[in-house]
Amino acid sequence: MGDGFEDYDDDAEAEDDDVVGERALEIADQGRGATVKSVEFVQACASLAGCPKPTLPEIAVIGRSNVGKSSLVNMLTNRKSIAKTSKNPGKTQTINHYKMITGAGAYYLVDLPGYGFANAPEALREKWAEFTREYLLKRETLITVMLLIDSTVKPQRLDLECLDWLGAAGIPVTIVFTKVDKRKKIAAGKRANPQETMEEFCREAMDNWDWDELPPMIYTSSETAEGKREVLNHIASLRQFFKKPLKEDFVKSIQGDAGASVADANVVDDDENDFDDDFDDDDDDEIFEDFDDDEPEDDWNK
Repeated sequence: MGDGFEDYDDDAEAEDDDVVGERALEIADQGRGATVKSVEFVQACASLAGCPKPTLPEIAVIGRSNVGKSSLVNMLTNRKSIAKTSKNPGKTQTINHYKMITGAGAYYLVDLPGYGFANAPEALREKWAEFTREYLLKRETLITVMLLIDSTVKPQRLDLECLDWLGAAGIPVTIVFTKVDKRKKIAAGKRANPQETMEEFCREAMDNWDWDELPPMIYTSSETAEGKREVLNHIASLRQFFKKPLKEDFVKSIQGDAGASVADANVVDDDENDFDDDFDDDDDDEIFEDFDDDEPEDDWNK
């Protein structure tokens, strides 16, 4: 019996060693994936059909106008002006693809038009809304959407509606709070506390928008580079999960309890490629009406 227990212990130790070894390789791969070696602007387009061929995983960035999307892109790419920034809202008016080359392969960082820019003509806002919605619903290589929230302002209904829509559509989302270093003046002698506004946003989403568990959240500042490493590590981790067979655990880990199956969000089925059966066009238009801002080779890991 003693020999039997000794054999069992040896087998268990060998299995533990295998698990530890596999995890060590994953961590090393994630570290390489979080190291940006180079970046290039690929193209700007105004329709899903105009996007690059879907041969790389994509991380989309979205948020209200002037939330700091372009500044975040510049921070993540180590380039001060690869994405044009402006103090005037509505600078980004197309789907902009940036190719990120890392130590563990490449992916696209996608800057989407901002929403909530009321000064743009209605016809232009409708155009932005249409191609943004189409991209989010039908881009099969989309891994997650980073929803940027300005931490210096009170929770905005448009942000909460966008978060709710992404969850209902089964699109994996990551909340990224921006400008966490700022204390914007809101009244005489009073400035907004980013920590308080972020906590208020979370309470609002949980209490009034039926989120049992919120998606991952990252705090960032393009001025101080706070959160840069966390965002890059998060992206690298998601890319690792996405290489494996799709599971419910994957979407739950990045979506919370409000999301549908990641297969519904990211895998294209020729017979079921139209999300209009699940979501009414009028509902889509209401949420997105304020938006302003040969088989391809699989080379995701090259």
